Amino acid sequence: MEVLPLSVIRKAMLWYFKYPPFSPYASFSCAVEFTEAQAYLQQLNASNVLPRVTVQHLFMAALSRVYREFPVVNASVVGRRIVRHEHVGIAVPIDLGAAKGGGGKAELSAVLVTKCETRSLRDIAERVSGRVQDYRDSATPNPLFLRLMPLARHIPTRLLHRTLDVLDAASQQLPLYRQFHRVYPMTALVSNLGSTLNVPGGVVSRAASFTPPRRFFGLGSFVGILPVQHEAIAVAGEAKVRPMLPFSYTFDHRIVDGVMCGRILSRLCEHLRNPERTFGTDGRLPG
Repeated sequence: MEVLPLSVIRKAMLWYFKYPPFSPYASFSCAVEFTEAQAYLQQLNASNVLPRVTVQHLFMAALSRVYREFPVVNASVVGRRIVRHEHVGIAVPIDLGAAKGGGGKAELSAVLVTKCETRSLRDIAERVSGRVQDYRDSATPNPLFLRLMPLARHIPTRLLHRTLDVLDAASQQLPLYRQFHRVYPMTALVSNLGSTLNVPGGVVSRAASFTPPRRFFGLGSFVGILPVQHEAIAVAGEAKVRPMLPFSYTFDHRIVDGVMCGRILSRLCEHLRNPERTFGTDGRLPG
């Protein structure tokens, strides 16, 4: 973890988007042609090698490659500082409400893949799928929540909220933030809305927007993936129907600006449009 020297612009952005009360996050939504990626995933999964590689796994791998290329975005705001993280840690939320009939210890958790930029696509898929199954078998949340939950169950809601407020304020101090990050080194979040959203015929999904709360981890970016859908796009000047993957990219404007966001999205779409070149024919090319 590296504390970055601040330019005048970054200092001004930290003041202008001071949180609270102002949200520092900006969102950009787009859709990328998914023809090659869809065929690539079918090829990987045709061999019946488990676990299956999903759109979410592919997106996590592509995003981590981009963050390795543009390390400035792999950062968080801590108090009045911007800290850049050495590795990319991508978390994906998982629903535990249905686990064991909803009688487990938690309703929601998240799977975190650490050092994501160094891993192959297959490795990412194996780690996510394995941990999701472990969580759903036992309905056990991640270690950080596991430490807090026994206490949280037995105290009044108001006291719990006040306790969390104190911890959150303390986490904005760099020494304690380092401890939080050491326990749960998350730098980005990828949410797959397409796993539960059933779009009926005649409906096209366009975008999703979410403003991440500034709590504990100080997310530098957040991605929401929507279902793959067929749309008419221009190909060599003619309208063609192609599978498209809509997604929304939300970033902390105090860390990067719109120009950098454009570069990140351009590279991200390149990886998604030609995944075999990035991840290898078998998905085992390391980062």
